[in-house]
Amino acid sequence: MRLLISVLLAFFIAACSSSNIPRSKKLDPTNGSVLIVPSAIPSEKLESPLKIKLIDKNGTTKVSWEVNYPVLNAKLDKEKNLFVLMDKSGTQSKLAGGIFNTIQMRDQSNNVIWTYTDDYLHHDFYLKENGNVVLLRYYPMPKSFFKKLKVVTKKLYQDQLWFDEIIEVNPKSNEIVWSWKSHKHMNWEEELITHHGDVLHTNSIDYTNRFVKTKKPAYMISSRHFSQVYVIDIESKKVVWNSPKNLFKHQHDASFLKNGNILVFNNNFNNSQVIEYSIPKEKIIWKYNGGDNIFAYSTFYSAYVSGAQRLTNGNTLITIGTRSLIIEVDEDGKVLWNYFLYDQQNQMSTAWPFRTIFKARQY
Repeated sequence: MRLLISVLLAFFIAACSSSNIPRSKKLDPTNGSVLIVPSAIPSEKLESPLKIKLIDKNGTTKVSWEVNYPVLNAKLDKEKNLFVLMDKSGTQSKLAGGIFNTIQMRDQSNNVIWTYTDDYLHHDFYLKENGNVVLLRYYPMPKSFFKKLKVVTKKLYQDQLWFDEIIEVNPKSNEIVWSWKSHKHMNWEEELITHHGDVLHTNSIDYTNRFVKTKKPAYMISSRHFSQVYVIDIESKKVVWNSPKNLFKHQHDASFLKNGNILVFNNNFNNSQVIEYSIPKEKIIWKYNGGDNIFAYSTFYSAYVSGAQRLTNGNTLITIGTRSLIIEVDEDGKVLWNYFLYDQQNQMSTAWPFRTIFKARQY
């Protein structure tokens, strides 16, 4: 029996080796350029500038930007200007991870075109067609609100509960033209607050001009602490849909698809999945978890960060964030392309001291 257990353990360890992380031996990439953004925590002292790169599928850098501050997330607009979420304060807030106090717009020559600063910006943002930028930020609630919630945590940052706000900013004036406060428009009666006052820990935001249920514009946010995705009607500011309990666990990067479904990187425990979920049908339409057996999919795991993007050709770009690995898979789960941020990260180790990738996007 001991011999059998030892053999099985050896097989399992071998299966979890770096050679079994999903990737392609023969690359067959589709066209497109991918934005590679190495992340750094705000309290980290950078030995050299972080280099953000727009690469083609051969790994050739087409455009690059150097940033002298810790960075979490960046995206491109239609003109290929870079919007980058960074931290210029050099301090890590004790409230929560993912807080970066500055967003900048930079042209392809790395010139700063626009800056917006808020000490409680965090995680993600969305670039609207009208040029406005939609941001996530924390805000504190007075103690009078505590009695409405089940709060079991003993330590609250600054003795407050911290909720999420969505703000839409006009870069021409830095004016907030629309906002949504989560404490006003969500049902808190059954929610249990246990995370040091960081109530929702929203880690992504996306937009659609026609939500499948209401046929009206809406935002979608992903709450890691509640393991749920919420859709917010922009006109009424009401939550018009939330994901079923236990569908996701600690998920990231919830996005709307053109077919009306949603795509989510479900971090989960021990084995992550990318899930396409149909809201009208109330079921999972497509899932990728790294393989078709326990030895294969046991390596497809990222405890935090990570993301997924449905490409125009139907393939899916997946970021396994803690390993700085990006892969492109087709509908059948075949890996067509992969990219490692660091050669030395071709191993079964977590990100630190290596950099994570919050999520990658193809353009």
